[in-house]
Amino acid sequence: MSYFALFNLTGETNINVDAPGAGTEAIGMLASYGTLINAENVNVNVDSTYFSAGISANSGTGTTAPETIESSTINYDNATINVSAQEYADAINIDGGYLHAAGETTINAALSQSGGIATGVWLNDGVERNGTSLLSTATFTGTTSITYQAGADGTEFYGVDSTGATQFNSRDLNILIDTQAHASTLGTGLHATNDGSSMTAGTITVDGPLDIDVQDDSRSGVYRYIHAEQGGEVALNGATSLGVRYNDPDATAILSTGAGSQVILNNQKLLLTGTVETGDNGFTGLSANDRSLLQGGFVTHTGGISNLSLADNSVWNMTKDSQLTSLTMQDSTLNFVADTAQDKPSMRN
Repeated sequence: MSYFALFNLTGETNINVDAPGAGTEAIGMLASYGTLINAENVNVNVDSTYFSAGISANSGTGTTAPETIESSTINYDNATINVSAQEYADAINIDGGYLHAAGETTINAALSQSGGIATGVWLNDGVERNGTSLLSTATFTGTTSITYQAGADGTEFYGVDSTGATQFNSRDLNILIDTQAHASTLGTGLHATNDGSSMTAGTITVDGPLDIDVQDDSRSGVYRYIHAEQGGEVALNGATSLGVRYNDPDATAILSTGAGSQVILNNQKLLLTGTVETGDNGFTGLSANDRSLLQGGFVTHTGGISNLSLADNSVWNMTKDSQLTSLTMQDSTLNFVADTAQDKPSMRN
């Protein structure tokens, strides 16, 4: 493959962008129109008002001539990415492009205005050429840590948002949603969906440890730790921890809705505090072992399939009425316990 432009950045690369003023937009590192960037250690700090992106790889824009559209690629060893804005912020933004992180990635995202939306890693299938969506992928082979800090009431955050013909792959992923004492945060850890224009939906695969949690002293936020919809797929192939520190059995730990949507845990240790909800032809299959501990319940709506398998001295403390398609237990325990969590609002549709 030939590239429009090639950049090789050795050693330490520091990028600082401060764009004050009304309605400003800023990007730290951008690869577009078939550009390739190879970097070793990258530090990116971006602060603007309307939109901030730390690292972005895309194929062009909606007005680009079809013959000039080409996927771009960014490869780096290690990266620290800090982004802040009032309205929109993406630490990593892949729109018809490719990203490969060989080592550690540390992401910090912040919003300072009510109604703002931020994402740790956002993937979209990009501009279409000859009616075909361009695939986007992000692969993280080292430890990836994503932290969101709310700077106002009523902000929204996605740790990983895989939309359309996109693939996100990680081997060690940590996501923390910290409301900083602000109220009414909407937070989603992993989100796989379709944008309505692609033939396929987003896929998220975690082939190692996964930890998603919340720090919310106000207890006023609404959270989905994992959400697959419109055919989106999430595969968990490592030890998984969901909402353990937040400790709310009524928080939505997993939500799978829509034909082709699925969330699967493949024979791994699972620590989960929350509710698993499946419906509208969605599928949830959790195979948990190695002293797993589940605290919460399962809600299975008409058309949904929800299967749970527990083995190796695992425990499910059922805190609410639950419905499952299939429950298999081997050397494991089911306890019926009272739900003492505070009343919580339901996640918006």
